[in-house]
Amino acid sequence: MIRSAARLFQRQGYLGTGLVQVVEECGAPRGSIYFHFRGGKEELGLEVIDLWEHGTVHLVHRCAEKAKNDPAEMVVLLAKSLADTMQRSGYVQGCPVSTTALEMTPASETLRVACDHLFVEWQGALCGHFVQAGLSEDRAEALASITVSALEGALILSRTSLSTKPLEVVGQEMSSLVTASLPSPSSRKRRTRAA
Repeated sequence: MIRSAARLFQRQGYLGTGLVQVVEECGAPRGSIYFHFRGGKEELGLEVIDLWEHGTVHLVHRCAEKAKNDPAEMVVLLAKSLADTMQRSGYVQGCPVSTTALEMTPASETLRVACDHLFVEWQGALCGHFVQAGLSEDRAEALASITVSALEGALILSRTSLSTKPLEVVGQEMSSLVTASLPSPSSRKRRTRAA
């Protein structure tokens, strides 16, 4: 049910998805949704956001591993992965949480907090890899915030233009910005010795 709801929320939004549609999508009996989710749609929404959060953070770590911990390459791979998902879905699946965040803030404080937590965790995962590459905490946090903001905007542009180009451009431009922000090898050595 959570995965079915996740697909539906991603395609048509939280408000555009009914509980009956969720149970029909997953083939569960109608009464089962209230058995599993006594808090109704909002509780189901929280579970969906939690699923997306884990998936997003895992994707960042997977891209970092594939990039051999090169943060500039990690950003390119992250943008490419989002572009591939968008293209495979026929440009109907953008950011999983953005529609819910836009629709339910400020209508539901519970869902707003959950959406905010997802974005904080996404930025935190990026920030950790940037720091590991030698960036200061402040610079890493700024780059993580800019990366998430740019990717969010690119997901919207990709969906409306039916093209992965906005994501490709953001991946390349963010990669250049990350590269320019990295300390030189000599300054990294000096910092290591000082520590």
